[in-house]
Order: sequence, then C-alpha cells, then structure tokens
Amino acid sequence: MQEFRWKDSLRLVLPPLLVDIYRAVLIRSGYRAPLSALLKLPITPLEKIFPGIGQAEIQIPCSQLSRGPGALPMTEYLFFSAICRYRQPLRVLEIGTFRGSSTLAMAVNSPDRTEVFTLDLDPSHKKPTKYPLNIGGLENHPFAPGELFLQTPYARKIRQLYGDSASFDFQPFYGTMDLVFIDGNHGYENVRSDSEQAFRMLRPGGLILWDDYYDAFPSVVRCLNEIHASRPLLHIERSRLVLYLSA
Repeated sequence: MQEFRWKDSLRLVLPPLLVDIYRAVLIRSGYRAPLSALLKLPITPLEKIFPGIGQAEIQIPCSQLSRGPGALPMTEYLFFSAICRYRQPLRVLEIGTFRGSSTLAMAVNSPDRTEVFTLDLDPSHKKPTKYPLNIGGLENHPFAPGELFLQTPYARKIRQLYGDSASFDFQPFYGTMDLVFIDGNHGYENVRSDSEQAFRMLRPGGLILWDDYYDAFPSVVRCLNEIHASRPLLHIERSRLVLYLSA
C-alpha cells in the first residue's frame, strides 16, 4: 500500500483545512444558538496537552486523501493520527467502525504489536438497536464495516467486533485499554452508555477520545458537557475532538 509522510504536519497542513469546521448549525428542535453557548468544555491546544506533538511524523495511506461520507475530516484525521503516534498505544478499542478510516489511522500510526479492536453493527443482522440510530444521516448509507483496512497489511492488527454498543459485553476489556475512541451512535443515551463503558475499559494512564463535539450533534455536546462536571474533559482546539486523560 502506498503511503506518504508529513513531517510537522500539524503546523503545515491544518490552517487551510479549518475554514468550514464550525459552520454547522443546531439541527434538533429548530433551535439556533451561538457556538459558544453550546460548547462548555475548555478549549486546549494539542501541543499544550502533549508537548512536542507538533513534530510528530505520521503516516497517511493515499486512499485516505479521498474523504468519503462518514470519514473523519482531514483535520481530525491528522490530530487523531498524531495522538496515536505520540502515545504509542498497545491496546485500542473503537466504537463505530463504519468504513474503517479511523481504524486504519490507529493501526498505521501505532506500534507493530498493537491490537486494535473495533465495534460496529453486524450488517447481516437487522435487529433493532437498543436506542434509535442517530449518525448524522448515514443510517441508510450502504457500507461494509472496515472495508478501508481489510485489504491492507494492517488488517492483521485489527479485530472486527460486531454488536450494538449499548448492549455489547465489554467486560473482558475492562481495565485493559490504552486508547478508546467513541464515534458510534450519536444519540444521547448511547453516547452516555458508550462513555461509561469506555471509562471502565481504560487502564491507568490511558485516554479516551470522542468525535463530533460540535453543534450539529447537540446530544453529543450535552452528554460530554455533563460528564465534564465529574471528570475533566478537554476540547482539542481547532477540532471536533474531546479528550480525557486518565491519571
């Protein structure tokens, strides 16, 4: 698989990609609120959280230059890849595989011995989910979970799991994960459930990342704002990502 590297990519590439990040408006109940009225978490530069991460050398498969529906925007993809490269997690669990863009980013930018577990609904079973699906209009978008990594050399590091995250048995993973990434069903109840499970799975010194903390997904915003009342969360500056660092 062809790849290229961006040295010091966070400083050189991000600015031109930031134009449209916060143009979305609140989509529930017809309410319109200023961005600052919705986002309560402290905005923190990535470099302040992880000193020296701006010098991270990350790898991006050329296939990821074409951003399809549901893929992480390139800004978030760069941040996400840099965090994996910087932190070097050995056990990772992702909630919400979709086509596998973020899964591949984790596998490419982590140590060779890293195990990446990723969970999505089994496309061959049409059982109703515990909570109504809210995934930004992608509910009826046809896809094969993990299709972007299946034919790559990194597939050997990835284990595809199937199930509804709201009822999936995560207990075997409790206390073992260096990184948990939450980007599944965006309904409030599901985000709350996924987050509670993520905290249980995290080992000491691990981290959790959430995507889509912006006003197009008020349920995600509401849930993370509430969690912040008891656990310190950080909104990564110039992104839609939220981060929790375990002591």
